[in-house]
Amino acid sequence: MSVPMHSEKGWAILSRPGICTLVGWILSFWAGAINTVTTLAILFERSSHVSGRLNDVGMNAVLHPIDALLVFVIWISFVFGGFLAGRLLDRIGFTRSLLLVAGGIGLGALFVWRGFYGASPDDYGLGRMTIAIILPVAMGFQNSLTSMLPRIGRSTHWTSDSTDIGIALAKGNFPLAAHNTTKIFGFICGSAALGYMIGIRDVPALYGLVLIATGFFLTTILLHWMNLALGKSRILARSSSKIIRGILPLKPPELVPASLSPWACGRGAGLRRQGCGERLCPEVFKGLRPFTPAFAGVNEP
Repeated sequence: MSVPMHSEKGWAILSRPGICTLVGWILSFWAGAINTVTTLAILFERSSHVSGRLNDVGMNAVLHPIDALLVFVIWISFVFGGFLAGRLLDRIGFTRSLLLVAGGIGLGALFVWRGFYGASPDDYGLGRMTIAIILPVAMGFQNSLTSMLPRIGRSTHWTSDSTDIGIALAKGNFPLAAHNTTKIFGFICGSAALGYMIGIRDVPALYGLVLIATGFFLTTILLHWMNLALGKSRILARSSSKIIRGILPLKPPELVPASLSPWACGRGAGLRRQGCGERLCPEVFKGLRPFTPAFAGVNEP
């Protein structure tokens, strides 16, 4: 039995390819940023791009069991985030779901502020395990959201998207290849930005998390407003079209010159009703004269 993986609870602006790619770039940027923060500090592990670390679960189960446990906690938390998104997206919509991601990152920043984080790669205490749950849940939540909206696709890890780029190029689907490449570039940009801040400028990881949570929140609100503006413009356009159709007099579509009608027989002039071949009476024809000036006077008694 097939399981539906897509949802209709998205934004109208995602139907525009350029904006859809921009949204993918923005979300990937924040995923790369949070991944860099947790790699350089507080967790010393990846929190958004987790698939590559699954190899360490099996390898370190024998060599370093506590590290295998940590990676397993990260992975299962990421999966749980995807589960939550799958349950909530159709109920609360895309905007509120993204705001939950921002809230999860903010919650992680709050725990770091209170001292719950890993002090070093050799620290396997409660603080590091706490961050290993909170931030991967948020990233799994985000990746599940964008995965259920097929126009965006994955936004936190890139093995499948890299494969899709190769297939798209082989099949000549260059827009898809460009879309996925742009997302990956966004992830790299986010990683570079936070890598510079924390690794070179020595900005505390807490400030990095606050910046990411704030930026995520603000960009979500901005995109939500853009979506509302697009919806209002479409409603206004439809309303204007109805008003124009109600004001402008239109020539009745069922009236055609008999000589041009496919139901006309012979070469007689006059008007026939399209689809039935019955000639209109002169009285009706006179009444239609203002709308049919090209045939005024034809067959009048």
